[in-house]
This record gives sequence, C-alpha cells and structure tokens, in this order.
Amino acid sequence: MEKQTRTTVKIMGREYAIKAAESEEYIHKVAINVNNTMQKIADKNQKLSTSMINVLTAINIADQLLKTQQELEQLQNKYESACKEIDDLKGRLKEINNKIIKSSVDAKKYKKDFYGKLLDINK
Repeated sequence: MEKQTRTTVKIMGREYAIKAAESEEYIHKVAINVNNTMQKIADKNQKLSTSMINVLTAINIADQLLKTQQELEQLQNKYESACKEIDDLKGRLKEINNKIIKSSVDAKKYKKDFYGKLLDINK
C-alpha cells in the first residue's frame, strides 16, 4: 500500500487537513496554486459568494488542465512526426552512403582498368 502523507494547508484563510499519496511539498504547491487562483477571482469581484469563487476556481483550473492536455497532445504529435522524419532521413542517409560506397568501388575498378590499359599501351 502506498504511503499516505498527511499535512495541513491554508486556503482562503481556512485550514484543511489533507491526506494524499504525494509529498508534503507537492500538496502545499497544489494548495498555494488553488489559493492564488481563488484569491485572484475574489479580488476581481468582492461580491462573489464563497461557493461562486469555488466554482469559478474549479472552472479556471479545469480550463488550464484541458489546455495543457491539448498542448501536450500537440507536442506528442510533433515529437512523433519528428521521429518519423528522423527515421526517413536515416534511411535516405543509408541509401546515399551505399551509393558513395558503390561509387568508390566503381572508381577503384575504373582506375585499375585505366592503369591496365595504360600499361598495355606502353608495351
């Protein structure tokens, strides 16, 4: 069973006991993020009820999550595309390398033939 971390965090002036599988540091980072988001919403309109601030905070965080997931998906697609392009380029490089090797072998053969004919001419 995973080790559970227990800690207390403060959000919008209220303390909450949290139990999670994450580290205490991580739990506090999450709580700070939630608190900052709630505080920004509350500061923009002091007439909002706590429940409305909670809902708007949830909407804002869900929006950030969805945008981050979309960005991750786009980056994964770019990565896969780049990997495919690299594989294609490796294939082309191998073909070119094989042509160079063949050309080198052909050049040596032609050179040998040339010198052989040159010797025949000089006899």
